[in-house]
Amino acid sequence: MDNSEKEVRARAFKVIIVGPQAVGKSSILFRLSEGSFNAAYLSTVGIDFKTYAAKVGEKSFSLQIWDTAGQ
Repeated sequence: MDNSEKEVRARAFKVIIVGPQAVGKSSILFRLSEGSFNAAYLSTVGIDFKTYAAKVGEKSFSLQIWDTAGQ
C-alpha cells in the first residue's frame, strides 16, 4: 500500500443520520448523493446508505452516510 492509498483511507468517514419519522433524514441523504430534492415521501425500511465525495481546499474526503428508519 503506497502513501496515496493511506491518505484516501484516512479521509473516509461514516455518518449516521438518526431522528424521528418524517423529519427529512432521507431527504438529506438523497440531496447530498443525487444533487436534487424528491418531494415525495418514501419511508425508509430498515437502513439505507450512500457515499458522498467532497473536496475542502486541497484535501479530498468521502462520507459513507447511513440513513436509519425513524421508529
